[in-house]
Amino acid sequence: MSVMDDVITIICDIFDRDPSEVGPDTELVADLGAESVDFLELAMMLEDRFGIEVRPEKAFLQDFKSVYNSALTDGRDPFTALRMEFPYMTEERIRYHVDRIGRTASLAVLDIAAYVEHIIH
Repeated sequence: MSVMDDVITIICDIFDRDPSEVGPDTELVADLGAESVDFLELAMMLEDRFGIEVRPEKAFLQDFKSVYNSALTDGRDPFTALRMEFPYMTEERIRYHVDRIGRTASLAVLDIAAYVEHIIH
């Protein structure tokens, strides 16, 4: 089983969904109605399954907006700052999330799988 498959299985367990309803682009808040307690459960299940320590501020993008705003305030390139803080994210995903700053959280299954892949390798 791949990391993506395992992450999807965990998310399906938490949100009581069929795997056919959850894919890489499924957004946890917008599509599944995730709340803070769900992220706690997700962190624990990822830690158990992969034997890693999940840092919610990185895995769940909790620091994303503050890193972006801090870079702007300091006159630094925000995309460079975000690449440094979230090295597992592709340029495309960083731009996707920047475009959604100020809207409903846009964390997707693929973001979580990329974080896990980065940590275990």
